[in-house]
Amino acid sequence: MMIAADYMDLPYHMVIIPSENTDGFVGYVMELPGCMSQGDNWSDMYDMLREAMSLWIESTLEDGEDVPMPDIEMKAWDTLRIPK
Repeated sequence: MMIAADYMDLPYHMVIIPSENTDGFVGYVMELPGCMSQGDNWSDMYDMLREAMSLWIESTLEDGEDVPMPDIEMKAWDTLRIPK
């Protein structure tokens, strides 16, 4: 049986984009529905999204639900959009 820390080492797809409503960023994990975070700057956003991911996984496991595995078929992009 996997614990939350085991899932954190898996290659989930994280997306971080500029927020449309603020000067900050919004991030989400594609395979984990509703797992998202928001931050003021790019460097903090990754850590905040990892924290949201950990909490999402722990909560799902505590509820006795299955945590979705990463989609290994999904292609990753190396595109970075930075607002003007």
